[in-house]
Amino acid sequence: MINQYFKFGFVRNPYDRFISYYFFTQQPKNILQAANIDRLKNILNKTNIEKTILLRPQHKFLINDEGLLVLDFIGKVETFKEDLYTVFGKLNLPEPQYYQINQSKHFNYLNYYDEELIDMINYYYKYDFELLKYPFAEKIKENKIFQERPHK
Repeated sequence: MINQYFKFGFVRNPYDRFISYYFFTQQPKNILQAANIDRLKNILNKTNIEKTILLRPQHKFLINDEGLLVLDFIGKVETFKEDLYTVFGKLNLPEPQYYQINQSKHFNYLNYYDEELIDMINYYYKYDFELLKYPFAEKIKENKIFQERPHK
């Protein structure tokens, strides 16, 4: 019966998703500390990623127990507006009114990474990169920033 319905979901670049998770978990404390590289690595080392829904690899939500994709369409946060129009078109719905409400104010996600952290993300989210066709980051030659996030 479920096969009669159009099934869709949205995914996000694993590097950007991880940084977004970090800042999201800082917000309730109202303490926007600098994104320290060691704090970021500790999250991956000390957190049970499989049990933390916001860190769980995205493919876990998209495939069944046999490893088969269960969605008809996978949109990306990076192309959300266009992909949302695609979903509405497939469902024969009028074009949506689109307003971006929650726009984060942090630097480009790769600015928060060093080579070790990239390798960690690549390891934990390897299948997400492959299934969702996100490119693996090239090696970073130097740390660009670890400073406070611009915030309103």
